[in-house]
Formats: sequence, structure tokens, C-alpha cells
Amino acid sequence: MRIRYKDKEVDLLARIMRAEAVGEGLFGMKLVGNVVVNRVAASCSPFKKITTLEQAIFQKNAFEGTKIPLFNGGATTKERKLANYSYDEPSDYNNIDYKDYTTSISSNELVNKINNDESFVVYFYSEGCHYCHEVKPLFIRYICEKDFVINTLEVNSESESYAYIKDTLCTNFPTVFEDIYTPYFYFFLEGEKVAQKGLTQEQRKDYRLFKEFLDGYVKPLETN
Repeated sequence: MRIRYKDKEVDLLARIMRAEAVGEGLFGMKLVGNVVVNRVAASCSPFKKITTLEQAIFQKNAFEGTKIPLFNGGATTKERKLANYSYDEPSDYNNIDYKDYTTSISSNELVNKINNDESFVVYFYSEGCHYCHEVKPLFIRYICEKDFVINTLEVNSESESYAYIKDTLCTNFPTVFEDIYTPYFYFFLEGEKVAQKGLTQEQRKDYRLFKEFLDGYVKPLETN
């Protein structure tokens, strides 16, 4: 944590993030939050006398967002969570929960999406998977920047074991799911699998390569 703050200021920070950058997606909102927090943490002019979030947000000519209707009204739970992450270092995405910014689904819900001929991406991960932890900050950054919905299915969660997920998916779609791997992506267009991909070592470590990999499969689904 870079600064001290009051609970009521979390709502205030979330509101200015929304007003300034809701059109820029989650990543844009997070950047605004970091700017506000940085001004409180800074000791240089013209921020020497700024010691609270409220002072930073309402500093003269600082944020035009305070003057528009989007600033009014309380922040949502999701907006407050994003504001809370702004207190961490700007590049730290490890503290963000997958479930906050993705659509978490079960294996049975995945079966239904395929049967309903939906177009979507699903990412398989496990909290016990070393490579999944390696990929997490890249994955969360991509979601925040892209503001694209990616479904996540947690393997070996409290509710669904590896064996249960494998039995559910491989029994219903044996030609689609030969086994269950993590970290792993499946891409579906109108219920048909168009690709299934793991990540190379380079893609797990380099955001540019990770982004290029996902963009290649996500862009056709965005236009569908």
C-alpha cells in the first residue's frame, strides 16, 4: 500500500475513475486511479500539500470528471474493487482475483454454452498450477486493457475437481476435450471449437507475445 486512506475515499476514487475513463475500459480506469494515488504519494511540487485522495481529486483544474454526471452516484462493488487495486503498484496485477474481471463458469455451464451455439473464449486455470501463476498478471492485464469478456474455469476448485471436470467435458464432447490442461485456452465460434492452445514459455513471460497470441483468436470472435 502506497498511501493511507479512509474507507469513504475508496468510493470517491472509484467515482472519479469511472467519470474520467469508463469509456477506456478497466485498464484506463485503473490508470486514472494510479494517477490520483501517485499525486497523494508524491512529495514534489505541485503536489506537496496534497495529503488525501479527496484533496487530489478536487484539486483545482485537476480532473474534469468531477463536473460531469458520471461522477455523481455511488460506485458499484466492481468499481470499488478496482479502486482498491490502485493502492498497489501500477504494474501489480497479481492481487486481482480472476473472478472480479472474468466470467467464472462451471463445467456444466460450459457444456450449455457449447450446446447453445455460443461464441466465446474459456481459460482453464488452477490455483495449484505454477504456470498459471506465471501467466496471471499477463492475463489480467489483457482483460483490463481489452475489456473483452473471457470465461474462466477453475480446475480443482472447492466445487469441481479435475476428475469431475474431465468426466463432464470429455463424456459430453470427446472430440473437443481429450484431456484437461492448465493454463489452457479454448476458442469457440457458434458452438464449434476453432482452436485450443496452451502457451509457449516465451508467451508466458512476455506480454507483447501473450497479447499477440490472444488477439489472433479473440478478434474474429469480437466481430461475431
